[in-house]
Amino acid sequence: ENPDKTTNPETIPVAEKLNRDTLEDVISLGVERVLTSGGKPAAIEALETIAAMNRLAAGRVTVMAGSGVNAENVKEIIAATGVSEVHFSAASHFDSPMVWRGDQDSSLFLPDSFIRTESSYETIQEIMAAIKSGDNGCC
Repeated sequence: ENPDKTTNPETIPVAEKLNRDTLEDVISLGVERVLTSGGKPAAIEALETIAAMNRLAAGRVTVMAGSGVNAENVKEIIAATGVSEVHFSAASHFDSPMVWRGDQDSSLFLPDSFIRTESSYETIQEIMAAIKSGDNGCC
């Protein structure tokens, strides 16, 4: 048990739907936040599952929707699930600045060996603007 959650917050990822027993176990461990896509590749595909998890949590643990969250779907995810927090990468992909690339036909290199992924400041701004626009019950 973690009586002072403010000094040691914990977040756990949960791929599937939490049942009541599992949720009680998570809460008893002092976990403050559960990150989930509702068992689907993207949160937008599991709105009802995430909403059910959020209702079951009833404010005792924060349910954070994540995976595939972007400026086009963030308001729908928040409105449909009732979550107050979302997780997103805001990823942008760039060609690697690496100069030496050796034999690119070699089995030593994966297909994306020369791609780098970064969080995009502009994408974060777009998502935050989408969250703050209109009434979505979140922020």
